[in-house]
Amino acid sequence: MRRVTNRWLSAVICLLLAGCATPAAIDPYELTGNLLSSPPERLQINIGFGMRQGSTTVRVAPEMVRVIIDSSQDKALVNLSIPAEALGLSREEVALGMLPGGRLDLDLLFDSESLYARAPFMADFLPFMFMGLEDENVPVGDFRGWLRLATEAELEELGEMMAAMQQLGGGPSPDLSPYVGLGASQLRKELEGSGITLAEEGIEERNGVAAHHISISVDYAAMAESPLFAGMSRHDMQDLAAGGMSFTANLWFAQADGRPMEFALAGTSADVERFEMVMLFSEPDPRTSFEAPATFVDLPLLKLFGGLMAPGLGGGWEDPDWDPDWDADWDADWDADWDSEWPMASPPT
Repeated sequence: MRRVTNRWLSAVICLLLAGCATPAAIDPYELTGNLLSSPPERLQINIGFGMRQGSTTVRVAPEMVRVIIDSSQDKALVNLSIPAEALGLSREEVALGMLPGGRLDLDLLFDSESLYARAPFMADFLPFMFMGLEDENVPVGDFRGWLRLATEAELEELGEMMAAMQQLGGGPSPDLSPYVGLGASQLRKELEGSGITLAEEGIEERNGVAAHHISISVDYAAMAESPLFAGMSRHDMQDLAAGGMSFTANLWFAQADGRPMEFALAGTSADVERFEMVMLFSEPDPRTSFEAPATFVDLPLLKLFGGLMAPGLGGGWEDPDWDPDWDADWDADWDADWDSEWPMASPPT
């Protein structure tokens, strides 16, 4: 369904905040409006990111993560190949089984009808996930190959659950639909009202190509109050309002045809000494295949593990056997046991 890959594009557009245009159209707000109104149908994104906190350093290069979106066919592909050291894991941690094989290899494919995954390292973990399931419900097959995780209908249910979680403060999910079709001046007014200001910084050479450089400056207090970021977690909102999060962001677009080339973000927060991310944009290889795998193991996540999710989030996630009275009694017993063992402490949360 087109809505599925459109949500992927919406997340990318939110980070871009600019778009494809002719070389003469260097007003960053006009570029933004062009992208919102006519997003690219085919787009490849290589994503790199890093983080430093104390003795832990994560540095994932852009060639390790690739996302390809074809919204015209409602298809998408994700490829990850990340060594353990890039994720900040030591040899000792790998030896203890934190990442079997010492590498995170993951492929995700949405062929417009179903979501598939291939992650060899999961073969070691899936048997533990199946513990407690009735024998007839336990999937059988080679878990190192392709797995079908969800159908299109099940993905819609997952979307409902994610929306409910975001209402509880689960994470950022900006809704840009109200800004589609706005002129440059009106879009500028709306974005600046949300604490976001775009500025043209001139022409620079980027990877051997002349490019428009656009900077993004942020008013954190205004951003924290903006309905555009209403889906952000309470913790992040508090960080923004208190000035605990600080970052710079920049965009580059080819001067010749206005195509997006690069997005870069770097900053600090109350929890992380430094974080950074880079997104490199390109046209996908026309030979890229979105064909469903010929063989796979059915692993319907919603059916198998839906009962483990919090009830009341909607759709198929509700467990009909869940008893709130039993849950309350269990919590009370746990609190009593904890108090008897540690009378000066509070139960863990």
